Order: sequence, then C-alpha cells, then structure tokens
Amino acid sequence: SDSAKPIALSEGSKRILADAVRQRQTPLHTLVIGMGSFNDKIELNIENEELRLDNKGLDPCDLDLITGWIWHQSTINKHRTVNALRKLVISANPNVVGHETTRKRDAHITHWEAFCGALSISKIYEFSCADIGMGPKATAILAKILADGTEYSKTLQTLDIRDNRIGDHGRMALAAALYVEGHTVEPTKLSSLRLSLESGGTLELEIN
Repeated sequence: SDSAKPIALSEGSKRILADAVRQRQTPLHTLVIGMGSFNDKIELNIENEELRLDNKGLDPCDLDLITGWIWHQSTINKHRTVNALRKLVISANPNVVGHETTRKRDAHITHWEAFCGALSISKIYEFSCADIGMGPKATAILAKILADGTEYSKTLQTLDIRDNRIGDHGRMALAAALYVEGHTVEPTKLSSLRLSLESGGTLELEIN
C-alpha cells in the first residue's frame, strides 16, 4: 500500500544503489526508498524542483543516495527539457556529516566531499544544511565550489548553514570564497547567507 514502509536497506546496499543511480544513462523517473533512522518513505522524482529531507535522521549513506540522485538528475536534465531540482533541505540531520553522540564535527567528510561534487553541477539555488554536523573541513569543501569564478557560484542564491560549529577556519574559508577583490571575475550570485556565531546567535547576511 501507499502507506507501507519500504524495505530497510543496509549501508552497503545504499552505497551500491547510489552508485547505480549515478551511473545510469537512461532516465530513472521515480525512485521510492526508505531513508533515515525511521526508514521514512521518500519519493524521488526526476521532475521535482524541491526536495525536503529535514529532520529525517539521515546518515552518511543516505547522503550518498542524495548524491547519486543529484548526479543522475543533473546529467539527464542536460539533454531533456524537464524541471531541475532547485531547492534542497537536509537540515536537522546531525549525523550526516558529524557524529551526534560524540559531538564530533566532520566525522563523515568523504561522503560530504562527494555530495559537494554533485551539488557543484546542479541547478540548486536554495540549499539548507543547518545542523548537519559540519565543521571547518566540511565548510572549506563547500566554500571551494562557491569560490569566485566557479560554475556553481553563478547558481546558488540562498545558503543556510546555521547550527553547525564551523569555527573560525570555516568562516574564513567562506569569506575567502565569497570575497571578490576588484570584481575581476563575475561575482557570486549568493544573496542570502545564514550561519551561527561561536558566541551564540545567528548572522544573517543579505548580499546585494
């Protein structure tokens, strides 16, 4: 039935499926799969413009599935006149990049690096990844695809990374990526950035 729980996949099975989806050359229109700590039923549709996966208890292997799906959709949509994914929310999933129990940041950095590779070729212009266990390393990887002159810097408009302990090194990496001295190259399209301060509170920047 529509309400039935999907079969729970092991971590290894999720990785295999993620690779298969990424490498698929023909369109996979819909993928229904269980994700997160509650094995919630998630429907991925190749024409969806928005994907909300906040507070699902996602883990790094779930991120691998998202990575594979973004790669597939982005590659297929180069050759088809269908909608592309525009808005992605993976917030409130502290085990995606970090380890919630030990409060270790950047615990799953290789999964995040692969995800950022997929993100960099996507058409996602609103991305929310608040409270996912990012630290300075994960922030630096994200900043690299936002750096002045990169293709994705011309796409992303809204970024929310609140409630991640990115530290001074993370903030410096973002600042270095977004600052264009003399505007020698086309500046970033990013117009809204939200992040948490080490002392508490939120910094919200509206960039004109």
